[in-house]
Amino acid sequence: MVYREPLWRGADYRPVQRTAAFADTACTAALAAGNTCILTLSEALPATTSVLLELVPKYFEPSAVTAVAGGKEPNTELLKLPFDFIFFTGSTVVGKIVAKAAAENLTPVLARTRGMNPAVVDATANVPDAAKKIVWGKMAWGGQWCTAPGYAYVHESVAETFVAEARKALVECLARIRKSNSDYSRIINGARGGTARFAD
Repeated sequence: MVYREPLWRGADYRPVQRTAAFADTACTAALAAGNTCILTLSEALPATTSVLLELVPKYFEPSAVTAVAGGKEPNTELLKLPFDFIFFTGSTVVGKIVAKAAAENLTPVLARTRGMNPAVVDATANVPDAAKKIVWGKMAWGGQWCTAPGYAYVHESVAETFVAEARKALVECLARIRKSNSDYSRIINGARGGTARFAD
């Protein structure tokens, strides 16, 4: 017999690029499993943080979900608390700080830090379709999401075709998202821009 029991107290540290994507966060999963959660919001997104600080208490009991504005000082204080579990998404540098602080209370941490996700294009691939999807995946949310392709392994027999199709897909994509398009995601500050990588 399996007896499932909630952990009770969790913290969900949100990344800059996905603060408003509440529906797919660890906080939602924690609630569904019967846990409580503190949702820490990014100081880099003051408007989004302000909206969520207003909406979360409107729709959730404070004993179930509490949203707090993040930042170095509030996060440092929160990490002193004896959580039962911490879910962190963000940079490797901050992830190490979170893991070190969590170790003081023997709190388990699930850390999703920035990684490089390869795309694979083999000799049998529909190359135009693969190139279009890989370019879209890299361009969505300004390329600053954890599942964006970081590079592609392309079979040598289709490499030239892939490069040509990827360039074509990129030009088409950029034509739709010109600088004047206020709906397109952008890197929001210089600190985030420093993590972006650009190639010819």
